[in-house]
Amino acid sequence: MGKAQELEVYFAEAASWDAGREAARAHSERIAWRVATAACLASLLMGASLVALVPLHRVETALVRVDARTGVIDVVPRYEATGKVDELVTRYLLGQCVHVCEQFYFASALNDYETCGAFNSAARNQDLYQRWTPANPQSPLTLYRDGTTLRTQVASITFLGSARGSGSQLAQVRYQVGKRAGGTGPEALTYWIGTLEYAYVAPSRDARTRALNPLGLQVLDWRREAEVPESAPGRAGRAVLAKEAP
Repeated sequence: MGKAQELEVYFAEAASWDAGREAARAHSERIAWRVATAACLASLLMGASLVALVPLHRVETALVRVDARTGVIDVVPRYEATGKVDELVTRYLLGQCVHVCEQFYFASALNDYETCGAFNSAARNQDLYQRWTPANPQSPLTLYRDGTTLRTQVASITFLGSARGSGSQLAQVRYQVGKRAGGTGPEALTYWIGTLEYAYVAPSRDARTRALNPLGLQVLDWRREAEVPESAPGRAGRAVLAKEAP
């Protein structure tokens, strides 16, 4: 083989090696583009999935209860004002409402005010604020600043059925209020009948209000009448009713 032929073979092999390297590079580029395209598509699909899941994202709170005797843990069901509340529960809530709204102890006045407000409708809370504001000379904070206390005791609760023309209910609460002037004087008892219009609404989203009134019982109207016994402290005689604004 002559020198010219050797050079021709060498150049042919060099060209073949260069062509092979170029083909390998082109093949690698095609694979890289395919991988990059697949990654972009996967990212777009993942982003679309996250956007679709955003409306489903919400924080659910739960109250966990631990039995002090057995140590058993369970989750207290969350009430959403969709089921019928037992009459016994309503009786308790109405009694609690009357109790905190009618009593007065200076040390617990703020807490009682907040608890009473948790059971009131918006309109009743406006009246409550006007009655309790220090600018009102008849505010309990002004009248009883000398230490006078009001003790409330519920005697009975009677359910009167649905209110006329609305989906609310009526209940009549008989209770007594013991007023002790200056906090140390003799206690003077007065007797009252409160007619409450109430309904169950969705519980408040405010954590503090929901803790005070978890079932959403709301007092829409409250009419209070003084019950004045004709007889001695035994209250055996017929009562005389004197209407008074709540």
